[in-house]
Order: sequence, then C-alpha cells, then structure tokens
Amino acid sequence: MEVYIVVLWIVFIVAASISAFFVGVLYTKRYLEKKIKQEIINDIQKAEKTYDEIIAAAKTESTAIIRQAKLDGKEEAHKIIEGAEREAKKSRDEIKRAESRLEKREASFDKREEQFQVKEEKLEEKQIEIGEKEERLDKLISQEEEKLYKIAQLTQEEAKERYLKQI
Repeated sequence: MEVYIVVLWIVFIVAASISAFFVGVLYTKRYLEKKIKQEIINDIQKAEKTYDEIIAAAKTESTAIIRQAKLDGKEEAHKIIEGAEREAKKSRDEIKRAESRLEKREASFDKREEQFQVKEEKLEEKQIEIGEKEERLDKLISQEEEKLYKIAQLTQEEAKERYLKQI
C-alpha cells in the first residue's frame, strides 16, 4: 500500500512539475513576444523620426542653397553686364558644386532608405520566425497535455505498469 502512495506522490510531483514548466514556458513566450514587438515598434518609430528629420533638414538646406544660388546668380549677372566674364565662369562652377552636393545628398538619402527597407525586411523575417516557434511550442504543449490526459485516465494498476515500463 505504501508503494502505491509513493507512486501516486511521484506521479503527482511529475505532473505538477510538467505543469509548472509549461506555465513558465507560456509566460516567457508571451513576455518575449511583447518585448520584441515593442522593440520593433520603437525601432520603426525612431527610424521614421530620423527619416523625417533628415528630409526636413534637406528641404531647409536645399531652399537655402537655391536662395543663395539665386543671389549669387544676380550678382554674377551684374558683373557679366559690366564685362567680367571671369566672374560669370566662377558662378557657374559654384552652381555645379551645389548641384553635386545635392546629388550626393540625394544618393545618401536613397542609401538610407534602402537601409531602412533592409531593416524592415529583417523585422518581418523575425516576426515569421517567432510565429514558427510559437507553432512548435503549441504543438509540444498539446502533445504533453494529451499525455497527461491519458495518464490521468489510467487505473492505478495501468499507471503503475506504464511507470515501471518507463523506468
């Protein structure tokens, strides 16, 4: 009789341990999902804010460059009227440099946009990976629940036989 009590206690302890393990796994899974989702949202918000700041700075700077180029053009036109061909050439060179700077900035913005797209694709891949892991965990949990359900339906004699076979 004492052996049966010990076996029942062992079965109870094993079942309680398995249940506690799965509760811990579920809690950890949900916690990590929330944390990863929040990090992804924060990264996207930071990227969007940085992108908007860069665009605003570029617009402001391009407006200032255009305004300055117009002023330089007017000054150089006046000098050309006075016959200063040399100053007109200098103005054209400055405009070319300004255009070159703008093209470089535009290329830089295109590169950053590509980087943002790559980050976004990586985030999507991580989300898919998390989903796959969730499915595997759900399958494992359901398998363990089925085992526990089957064990719970056994008679003492059947449970003892299974337990002795597993040992």
